[in-house]
Amino acid sequence: MARLRPSLVLGLAAAVAWAGVEARAEPPPAAPEDASRSAPQLDVPGPPSEPGLSHTGTVFDLEYTAAGITPTDVLSYAPIAGERAFAYAGRLAVETPLELRTWYLGLAAGLAAASVPAGTAPGSGGHAFVPSNPELWVRGLWSNRLGLSAGGSLGLVIPLPRKFGAVASEVVRTLRAVHPSDYPTFQDLTLTLRPSFVVRHVVGPLTLQGRQGLDLAVVTRDPVGREHRVELGGVGSLFASVAVVDELSLGLELAEVYALSADVSSPECPAPCDAQRFGVTLAPIVRVHSRWVSPALSLLVPLMTPLGGEAASYLAARLDLQVVAPWGLADLW
Repeated sequence: MARLRPSLVLGLAAAVAWAGVEARAEPPPAAPEDASRSAPQLDVPGPPSEPGLSHTGTVFDLEYTAAGITPTDVLSYAPIAGERAFAYAGRLAVETPLELRTWYLGLAAGLAAASVPAGTAPGSGGHAFVPSNPELWVRGLWSNRLGLSAGGSLGLVIPLPRKFGAVASEVVRTLRAVHPSDYPTFQDLTLTLRPSFVVRHVVGPLTLQGRQGLDLAVVTRDPVGREHRVELGGVGSLFASVAVVDELSLGLELAEVYALSADVSSPECPAPCDAQRFGVTLAPIVRVHSRWVSPALSLLVPLMTPLGGEAASYLAARLDLQVVAPWGLADLW
């Protein structure tokens, strides 16, 4: 037995040494793959005027909206009989990834114009161009290979140093009825914080997306009319699209804006007037897809009285063009 011990010790030592060599020869286990950074099948376009939730390059989104409107009087909010107003709005948004399919930085600015008929107020009516305030945002996104994505963003509308005249105020009032989600970017001397949350699910050719946001606006000048120093508004949307073929998709967007703190009373609708506190819009969408360019055409149809009673009714067409450049800030580091 004593003679066997040195042989046993040497055998065990040789076995341990051989196992160590084999262990060093095997490659280390691969780190789990980050699905949020390696899922190109999730890079699908979103609703018009919104860059897709996930993209590897910089997205340039150009939106143009034209609307025919049945206007209301500035003082009485009654429809102006036999008259039509026309509004036009353009918006350019740029969003680039800070970290691939995870963090994004965006900037948007626009220009609006309207031709408004005269009402009972002296000096009312006319036409004017109004530039928007710039909006800056940062957002984060989580995705997995099953098609589920969720994230949030924090935006800030930075007011330009300007003061609206009577006609410019009517232009903004008219635009608010047609495109209420963009209204904070056209208010004068008003700082607006815009947090939001979004969730999306992609299943084959079907895309489902929901967004909920809050607008916290602080008026830095003396409030006028029905304004408050601090205004709260809710913004929500539901979007669904289906790819008919690889190059074409059909979609539907339901959007709502709810003025949580606004005074929306009028002689025809005394406070509290919840019928004028929210606006709901339905938009059928047709989008053409290619690798770098994606145009879309949609109609904006109000399902309820436009927000605030600032228009009796309207019908708008929206053209959206998304161009994706194959580079972004994420490529710099």
